[in-house]
Amino acid sequence: MLLEVVLSAYLLAVEGGAEQRALEALEANDLGGALAAAREVSDPFTRATLECRAYHVARDFPRLLRSAETGLEHRPQDLVLLWRAASAELWLQDGVRASLFVERLAEALSASSLVEPERSAWETNVSSFTEQADALRASARSTERSVTRARVVSLAIVAGGLLVLVIGGRRTPE
Repeated sequence: MLLEVVLSAYLLAVEGGAEQRALEALEANDLGGALAAAREVSDPFTRATLECRAYHVARDFPRLLRSAETGLEHRPQDLVLLWRAASAELWLQDGVRASLFVERLAEALSASSLVEPERSAWETNVSSFTEQADALRASARSTERSVTRARVVSLAIVAGGLLVLVIGGRRTPE
């Protein structure tokens, strides 16, 4: 029993130290140091949260997204990780996936116990993210329609060219 208590205290000190080192490295803009310290943290949620912060500063949105998803496996209603995931998807220009994270963020916000003025600030973020995701989805649909039209026009040109060749090939010189 005493050994378990000592081991638990040691792990808490080591992990608390690693978390503190990661935070200090982030403050010093030492992203490599922050990530190295974050990897020493055994709690997957805390580790993912620290990695997200570092990847956000580094603007490495694919890695930020992977870390956020890992953290959300452990705390699916975490507002900050949902915000970071939605933000990453917006930066990556994926309106569909961004919308999914924004919806989850809105649900988590409505279930949260936040009070004013924090709640209003989060609601403003959700509204802004919703508008951005909707705009990305609309742009993607417009692009898809344009590509479809271009393919149809291309096929019509090819078919017209083949028709001219076939008709021209049937004529025999007199």
